[in-house]
Amino acid sequence: MRLATVARMLLMLIAATMVAGLDSQPEHDGFTTYCWKSKGNPLAKDLNETMKLVESHDRGCPVQLRLETTGTMVTKDGELVVGVLEALRVKWTAVASDVTSSANAFNLTRLYTIVTPISQYVQIPHSNLHACEFGPRPCTPFDRGENPTDNTPNQEMNFTTGKAQFEEPDLRFSKPGQYSLLAHVVLPGEAPSIRYDFVVYKKIVVKDVAPPPPPSEPVPVASTNNNNTLYAVLGCVATLVLVAVAALVVNLQKRKNYASSKEVDIEEATTTVPNLTTSY
Repeated sequence: MRLATVARMLLMLIAATMVAGLDSQPEHDGFTTYCWKSKGNPLAKDLNETMKLVESHDRGCPVQLRLETTGTMVTKDGELVVGVLEALRVKWTAVASDVTSSANAFNLTRLYTIVTPISQYVQIPHSNLHACEFGPRPCTPFDRGENPTDNTPNQEMNFTTGKAQFEEPDLRFSKPGQYSLLAHVVLPGEAPSIRYDFVVYKKIVVKDVAPPPPPSEPVPVASTNNNNTLYAVLGCVATLVLVAVAALVVNLQKRKNYASSKEVDIEEATTTVPNLTTSY
């Protein structure tokens, strides 16, 4: 009797320790997976803590997730540092090989399907990215956390050779701060009111970026037009002056030639007058 009581107390202590571990800040390494079996429709968006049935992490989860991000800089602690509104490419992969190859905390041995409004018999009716402020209150499928950001659009998919790959090519953060970025995947359960949620985390540090230099002031259009007009007028005046000078030179040359021809005519007339003599 006492042995049974001690065993129950030991099991309760282990369960409490596991729950406390899950309620603390999760690993943000991009591969430690956290999972829950809960009472709820796999298509439902609003969940709460009272719906949980079983929770586990790491190898206790029948599906393993991996989250990868690309950015401008990675710190020695593996944190990704990006600027405000800098585009991030995020990829996450779900691997379901543990469903049939090894035991898991949910005793899940097969994958189920569900009919969604846009798909027929899909194995993953929901997958997207969540983010919230990094801190003691982590964001989960049951709690959006502190200062949550907008979730990315939902993606539906089936496993192919035990894997399902997702991508968000343009994720941006509008404010500086430290964020928990999590990839979320939902699988339907053995009953319509059973669902399995899986998440994986990564820490993102968002910093203010230096503002771009102000653009150089363009030359006013009116000033440019005035300059062009002035150059055109000056060109016309210079052309007229050149034409006038050329005309004056030509005129003077003509006058000089005319005067010279007159002198020649007078000389010729003087030399050709005959001597008149009277003969008787």
